Amino acid sequence: MKRFAFVSSLVLPCLLLGCPADPGGEDTDDGTGSTDDEAGESTDEGTTEAGETTDDDGSTDTAEDLATITGVILDMQGAALPTPGVQLCGPIDDEGNVEACIPVSVDDSSGAFSIGAKKTGLWSLKVVHGSVDDRNFAGQAFQVTLSEGDALDFSDPAIVIPEVSATTVLDGLTQVNLDGGLSLSIDPEQAQTPDFLAPTALGGLVVDPQFWRVDEVEGAAVIQAWAFSPFGTKAKDEGSFDFSVDDSLGLDAGTALNFYEIEKDNGSLHLVATGVVNADASAVDLSAAGEGLHELTWLLVTED
Repeated sequence: MKRFAFVSSLVLPCLLLGCPADPGGEDTDDGTGSTDDEAGESTDEGTTEAGETTDDDGSTDTAEDLATITGVILDMQGAALPTPGVQLCGPIDDEGNVEACIPVSVDDSSGAFSIGAKKTGLWSLKVVHGSVDDRNFAGQAFQVTLSEGDALDFSDPAIVIPEVSATTVLDGLTQVNLDGGLSLSIDPEQAQTPDFLAPTALGGLVVDPQFWRVDEVEGAAVIQAWAFSPFGTKAKDEGSFDFSVDDSLGLDAGTALNFYEIEKDNGSLHLVATGVVNADASAVDLSAAGEGLHELTWLLVTED
């Protein structure tokens, strides 16, 4: 299975979304909400503008938007988040490679954003959020297909970032027990957060279906979903996290299941395990698939 890889250059974001003549800032993925870089001109009103490009003769041309994406990003109580970090990543090729991830400005008071895209194709919309004031957030990552003339609107319902109520301190190999019967084994020395640091704590939650952005996989309906914080924690060296499910998920004995993770940067889905509800319908007997559970973003379950 091929994992995400960047094939971007410093000028690609300008070609994708347009950029001002003197771009500045820095692309971050730490959930701090810093979203100004060469990708485009950001405003404090939540608009990532197409911007102007400068020709060799000094004249300026405003590139035309081929498609737009608007939306609102909120917490589970319907309030704007403290410092969401939003990126539009793409276009994504057939092998899952992303040309560039472009930071997107979000309005502080309403959570609204607006993006004008200069290229069509498959993209991923990614929202991350670091821990703030003892609040621990998961994130969202899902794919969208942009065609010329599209005006996608993710305002109603809004994009909601799940919040974890409690985390487990990690000290050596640690078993983290979550709602829904999910247990994970994680050694912080064999894992890293998106900030390239060893995680010090881990949490997760069963996410209410009203907040799902992916509700089916290969035509099968999602029946359970967990999200994790820190969002995007990975096993090092292409390793994987052991996990178990000590719950039938409300299903009959013998029901066959598939478990998928969402890759944070390109929004792709990877099969990480298969399972069968055991004979007394008390747990799911799991077998690893593919590379196993490699990245802690969302864990989705479908019937086979």
